[in-house]
Amino acid sequence: MDRGSLIDTIGFTIKDPYSADTITLAIDTPHGLHREALYLKEMGSPTPKLEVYGNIPCVLIRSETSTERAAIIFLHIEKPSELVDIPWVRKAAGAGTKIVGVDIDPNETHANATARILRVVSYLCLRRDIIDPDRIFLCGNGIYGMWALVAGIIDERVAGVILVDPMFELGLSNGQHLITAQLGGLLSPRPLAILGIQNPETVFVDTMESYQGKGQEFCLRLEERSSDDLLDEVSQWMLRKEEG
Repeated sequence: MDRGSLIDTIGFTIKDPYSADTITLAIDTPHGLHREALYLKEMGSPTPKLEVYGNIPCVLIRSETSTERAAIIFLHIEKPSELVDIPWVRKAAGAGTKIVGVDIDPNETHANATARILRVVSYLCLRRDIIDPDRIFLCGNGIYGMWALVAGIIDERVAGVILVDPMFELGLSNGQHLITAQLGGLLSPRPLAILGIQNPETVFVDTMESYQGKGQEFCLRLEERSSDDLLDEVSQWMLRKEEG
């Protein structure tokens, strides 16, 4: 499978990647960090309104004193506003990395979930006042990690991906399955970290071979654990790998 066949398989339609309308909901400073709660609109409009087109709930957490311009989009089940309460997120944001929490219904279609993620990427690419558009990363647990991987493969604006407790495969409505280990290699040579899987060198042998075949094995990280401390360490590793 390649990028083109992946797009066809999930039925994804590429939307305008150069615009992103938002509606600000609230701004506050929990834990000394700047937090912007917002709705990102699924479609552009001359006058964005809550009731016109779909809303993607997001929250942007950042330090107002750091000059670091990397961003990590974190996909998770809980409300994005609660993201600042996660220790590794708070630590990373305090160190300067911009963290964007995104709320996506776990029952969303794979094509729509991917489109929503890439709409957030488009939004961050436009926030050049605080974010380097070449340093936008994705992170997700379970099915959110799969969607992050698919979005990263489809859109090269994604600089790297972190999968936490990943699924072995993703079932599609037509009965087909996307195998995680086979998809992983399609992200190379961009950094990929996979956390929380037993015997990862055996399970993800296809991913390893793809990175090794391109001489990029140093951009692949496989870990059996998936602790909060490890997430913090791996996120910093990914930012360094992308820079180097």
